[in-house]
Amino acid sequence: LLVMSVEPGFAGQGFITGSLDRIRRARQWIDETGVGCILAVDGGVKVENAPMIASSGADLLVAASAIFKARDYCQVIERLRCSKP
Repeated sequence: LLVMSVEPGFAGQGFITGSLDRIRRARQWIDETGVGCILAVDGGVKVENAPMIASSGADLLVAASAIFKARDYCQVIERLRCSKP
């Protein structure tokens, strides 16, 4: 299940904080129904907000702009991997 956390269509947008509630509700639905799917979040994901997104219930973070615009993308990837709740 993919939750978009920006307005679709334009790369590099900021994360819409109201998406955190949608992520929590999606996680609750997945857990209650037992559908067994992965909850992904795409849009505005950065090292700074990744822990908050992960703690809201996301399994997978799509952080394309954060990675590909970074000077040291390996460091960004490592920091994102450490963003567990």
